[in-house]
Amino acid sequence: MPAKVTLTITQGKSPGRQYTFDSRTTCIIGRAKDWNPQLPDDDDHLTISRYHCLLDINPPDIRVRDFGSRNGTYVNGKKIGQRQSKQTPEEAAKLELTEYDLQDGDEIKLGNTVFVVGV
Repeated sequence: MPAKVTLTITQGKSPGRQYTFDSRTTCIIGRAKDWNPQLPDDDDHLTISRYHCLLDINPPDIRVRDFGSRNGTYVNGKKIGQRQSKQTPEEAAKLELTEYDLQDGDEIKLGNTVFVVGV
């Protein structure tokens, strides 16, 4: 059986919603309309940037990198990236932020939304 990676929202506005990836892909999580998974652009998600973080998925492997978001990305409660308060999104886009390998059961938190990684 081919490997797949599933992201399940466990906290936030859409608990239980799942995103499944069974082939090599990169995606950006954020509020922008051109990305999947796309989070709503509403009051509940204002702490999530339009282009918040990058997922590099090659099942069963998955990596995450913050894009210099305003409020940061957390993995298992640890902040992995955020731009400084005085930096613009354009300045943050030039930062070289570290990618982090994820494992089955890891949590990714953006604002009030938490995804759990399933491999």
